Amino acid sequence: MTFTSTVSGEGSSYVSYNVARHLSLILNKRVVWVDANFQSPAVRSVNESADFRTLLESPTEADDLMRGRQFVVLPNGSRSIKQTDHLVGGNYRDLLERLADQFAFCIVDAPPISASIDVGHLARPTLGAVVVIEARRLRHEVVRNGINNLRNQGVNVLGTVLNRQVFDIPAFLYNKMQSL
Repeated sequence: MTFTSTVSGEGSSYVSYNVARHLSLILNKRVVWVDANFQSPAVRSVNESADFRTLLESPTEADDLMRGRQFVVLPNGSRSIKQTDHLVGGNYRDLLERLADQFAFCIVDAPPISASIDVGHLARPTLGAVVVIEARRLRHEVVRNGINNLRNQGVNVLGTVLNRQVFDIPAFLYNKMQSL
């Protein structure tokens, strides 16, 4: 599953990381969180030998990736590569298959839709995309346009997550309404 946003700063990395971490803890399954945001990586390295850019160039190195660990963070890396070539050329699909052999869930953190054409390449071979939207940040037409762009690229859009929601009514009224 791939997580993205319409524009930078809406919290896609935060949401995707926490979804991955909670899947690992709650379901007691092996989960890998892949930082595939080439525009603004959340994690460049975490003292591991493998990173996303290295594995994208050489997917066979993903075999036996950190065996035994329940939750694995695959950092983006800092090496300069031509990522689009690897994403459309088959290396990415090969890498996803190898990760699927080792992990119950593979959560991919992608760049924002407006920042990179690579979002479609990253999301298309996965189960689909979840679009993280920051409350009150963008007009709904901008969000709808971003989602339509993904669909036009052949991406299965699974849904959205509304991030940083603020309730305008006082807490005591909100709590009272919930109890009705």
